[in-house]
Amino acid sequence: MDFAKILSVTSVVLAALWLVLPRGKSANGFKYAMGLFVISVIISILGGLDFSLPEKLQTSNSTTVTNTAQSISNDTAVYVIENLLKKCNIKFGEIQIITDNSENSDINITKAYVELEPKDFERAAEIIKNQTGIILTEGG
Repeated sequence: MDFAKILSVTSVVLAALWLVLPRGKSANGFKYAMGLFVISVIISILGGLDFSLPEKLQTSNSTTVTNTAQSISNDTAVYVIENLLKKCNIKFGEIQIITDNSENSDINITKAYVELEPKDFERAAEIIKNQTGIILTEGG
């Protein structure tokens, strides 16, 4: 017999006993017995449920979170580099961020490609490396 059938039969038997028993002192004891039964049913139902996500869903969520974190990291690095270059009055073009994902899911920004005029490259590279630790590479 599966769990639903056992639960249904037990509930019917307890309801019949509830109707048949007199409403005196035995009714209180029966209420406690029914309460224990209901609690044990709830515990057994919850104990049999699997609350873990399916493997496919876990993998796709993990990938989505990693991609989102990498995107935020790249956007932040571009913002910081843009502001540093603007603050130093260095004209620049497109900025591309190169990241490296380690085995423990860390996102490391290793390089940045920036379109600059040749005369400004060395100065910009030094500023970016000193302020952020990112190695600046000309072009992209």
